[in-house]
Amino acid sequence: HGSGAPRPPVRFGMRVHVHIRDEVIPVECGDGNQRIKWLALVGTTRFGAPVGERQSKEHVATYLAMEDGTQLPSNKIINRVLSDGDRVYVRLQEDDKVAMGPLGKYMALGTSRFLVSQGASASKCTVSGGGISHVIINERVYMFIIARDTYGNLTRNGGDLFTVRGEGPAPLETTLKDLQDGSYLCSCCCVAAGRYTMHVELEGAAIDGSPFSTIATRRPDITR
Repeated sequence: HGSGAPRPPVRFGMRVHVHIRDEVIPVECGDGNQRIKWLALVGTTRFGAPVGERQSKEHVATYLAMEDGTQLPSNKIINRVLSDGDRVYVRLQEDDKVAMGPLGKYMALGTSRFLVSQGASASKCTVSGGGISHVIINERVYMFIIARDTYGNLTRNGGDLFTVRGEGPAPLETTLKDLQDGSYLCSCCCVAAGRYTMHVELEGAAIDGSPFSTIATRRPDITR
């Protein structure tokens, strides 16, 4: 090739544009299987440094948000919530301190909840409650999903994508509420008697013990 013009680098996978203050840092994410907080870590490492180099000064991210201001949970998988070419915005701990005014001098700098929060591991998560093995039709029952990380520790933060679905004689009515402390309240109601199979999953992966077999029966008619 005699043109002498350099070829642009070949790019595979996702690229996300990370905005920090007035700087835009393109981050190559490959398949995007990293967690959201990885984007913030890469961005803060490169912030203020020449292209291709790392900045020696350490910056700490307190959150990462979409263009519309929606904050992204730190442990979400990138390719589940972002697309190639998306733009995200990092908030720095130093900016939080400035925004606090005179009270900022009392703010401890170092790490942030956004960075230290642990993501749940499906094989370590558990579920408990009255609806696991037996329910009464047309009566709502409640179960708790407990999120634990790879080491079996309680995550103590919300934002994990759990789903509950049932297969059986009739559709299973379910609701799921994130209690923001690592636990999730699930309620369900069976409208027909019979055997149901209940699937509890974390981002498509079955949690410990799932699927569960549940029997739905009518309430006994007790008469004197």
